[in-house]
Amino acid sequence: MRIVLISMKSQTTRIAFQDQQFDRLGLTYERFEAITPETLPAEYQAIDRRGWERTVTVPEMACLASHREIWKTVAAGSEPVLILEDDAVLADTVPAVLSELESRSGIEHVTLEVRARKKLISKEPVAEIAGIGFHHLYLDRSGAAAYVLWPAGAQRLLRASTGRAALADAVICACFRLNSLQAVPGIATQADRCAHYGLPEVLKTQSSLVRPKGPKDEKTIGQVLRRLRSQLRQGRRQLRILTGAVRTQVPVERDQFPT
Repeated sequence: MRIVLISMKSQTTRIAFQDQQFDRLGLTYERFEAITPETLPAEYQAIDRRGWERTVTVPEMACLASHREIWKTVAAGSEPVLILEDDAVLADTVPAVLSELESRSGIEHVTLEVRARKKLISKEPVAEIAGIGFHHLYLDRSGAAAYVLWPAGAQRLLRASTGRAALADAVICACFRLNSLQAVPGIATQADRCAHYGLPEVLKTQSSLVRPKGPKDEKTIGQVLRRLRSQLRQGRRQLRILTGAVRTQVPVERDQFPT
């Protein structure tokens, strides 16, 4: 399976970590030079950053642009692609999972990641690969660091985000038409969550998306209304599928990760 890692060439520590991780897993990746505020294309600069549930920062727009540019290549192809951010920590089972997922059809998106937040998933898995259950993912809250995307899913995400300001993971989580699965237990997390799961802190990170300290921008009426609509959509979705679903924190199995 093609694997694309979003990173800046200046992030030498993160790239060195990923090189070591991929050597351990026996995988190869191609690096996508992450879009930054300085290299943000004009089409994204023209978007009103106030048009989401809060004002999106320029670094957040750059992150969205990075993901969308990769989505475009996935949408134009015929095979699934694993998309990673450069602080993703992967379990030893990832190669076997990718090998099997590559031949699966009818799926649009699979998240390998957990981030210490509850998710709404089906009670029973719809597939099992290398001892990992794959459950329907009905409602997620965050996470765009490790996911497999199929062309049909990429097309959906592009339509949902064209000309709009948002966080990359928020676009994915809000796309309820996406046929999405969750790996259980999780087989990826971000480096800043390793301590939470009792995993070795293999990489010290500081996100470029951290919002500056100080008073937050006052939300506009439009932003408040959009936030309320989003919460209502999530509530309706939970009510519609609650019978066959469970809201839970997806665990990780520590012995699947390097010690």
